[in-house]
Amino acid sequence: MSKTVDIQIEKSRNLLNGLKKHLNETGDKAISSEELLATASELNELQARSKEVDALREDLNDKVKDVNHRLDEMKQRYAVQKKIIKGRYPMDRWADYGVPDKR
Repeated sequence: MSKTVDIQIEKSRNLLNGLKKHLNETGDKAISSEELLATASELNELQARSKEVDALREDLNDKVKDVNHRLDEMKQRYAVQKKIIKGRYPMDRWADYGVPDKR
C-alpha cells in the first residue's frame, strides 16, 4: 500500500474502533451504528483495492524492467548494425538501409 493509504486506513480504523467503544456517548446519535457499519465496509473495500493496486504495481514494475532491458539491447544492436552500414557504404547509400544520418 502507499504510505498515504496506509496512514488513512490506520487513522480511520482507530477512529472507527473508538466510535464503536463509545457509541452510546455520542449524544444526539449524530453517528449511528449503521453509519459505522458503512464506514467499516468502505474501509475494508479500500484496503482490498489498495492490495490489488499493489499487486498491479509490482507486476508493472517487472514489465517496465523487462522493457527497459530489451530497449537497451535494441539500442546496442542498432548501433552495431548502423556502424556496419556506415563503414561499408558511402553516405548517399545510408538511407537505402534505413540509416537516417546525413553527416
